[in-house]
Amino acid sequence: MFAPQRWGLSPDFSRELPERLHHFWRRYYECFKTKTRNTGEYADHYLSCLLRMETKRNYTNIGRAAGVAGENIQHFMSNSPWSARVVMEQVQQEIKTTPELKRGGMVTLDESADEKAGDKSAGAGRQHNGRLGKVDMSQVGTLLAYANLTYSNRPVWAWVDGELYLQEHWFTSEMAELRQRVGIPPERKFETKIELGWKMIQRVKANGLPFVSSQ
Repeated sequence: MFAPQRWGLSPDFSRELPERLHHFWRRYYECFKTKTRNTGEYADHYLSCLLRMETKRNYTNIGRAAGVAGENIQHFMSNSPWSARVVMEQVQQEIKTTPELKRGGMVTLDESADEKAGDKSAGAGRQHNGRLGKVDMSQVGTLLAYANLTYSNRPVWAWVDGELYLQEHWFTSEMAELRQRVGIPPERKFETKIELGWKMIQRVKANGLPFVSSQ
């Protein structure tokens, strides 16, 4: 990441990246509105630091690097009621309205796991973690990605939908208090990863995203 030529980026293009990132953030700024304010400034801090920091990308260190309180970054990511669905729908809308992406697009269903220290985070449990290559305490997301390689000089990849996978034991009566505490919507019910994926494919198709599917 810190050797741009390795990824095929020219020196001139590399120098443009900060400004391009800022324009990218501005396009999505309005997605982070809540009933009382717009917290979009923290999206800029969070994304910028994830890309700039080499290690220890936790909320405290991100806040320190950005010059803001780490607690504010954590609240923005964990508690602020902005809608992730609104962000993903704007990504889909931009794909739909880009003329050169009218054909050649595909979606791929996959999962991504993060190692967790304990079982109190939403969806955490002992399950397969592909990054570690073993069963461990992890949090797993089922993700739908869009790719279009029609124009080799401008390939496009984007995450267009996603759902947190919740193992079946998360829906037992014993877990009711923890479900509420970590913010799992009461209407959620157990669904397999395939069922979650099929729901996402149907959702982006209904939104008019042009694609063929692949798993």
